[in-house]
Amino acid sequence: MKPIKNNVIIKAFDKETSGGIMMPSDTKFKPSIGKVVETGPGTDESPVNLSPGDKVYYDPGTEDDLENGLFRINYNNIIAIL
Repeated sequence: MKPIKNNVIIKAFDKETSGGIMMPSDTKFKPSIGKVVETGPGTDESPVNLSPGDKVYYDPGTEDDLENGLFRINYNNIIAIL
């Protein structure tokens, strides 16, 4: 799957709760940290400065579910590279 424009495909990380319980990425819980799988080329005004494998923090609730734990997010909703 190759995204276009400034779309980014991310794989959700499993997240551990404060009580030590692992929350798998396929639950309804939406983590806000993921690993970049693939990026689009961006646009002239907004190039995508990410590489596959980058760990990113993104704005929760802005992702669109795809399949197999993958989701699409707009590059502008990525807050930080970790």
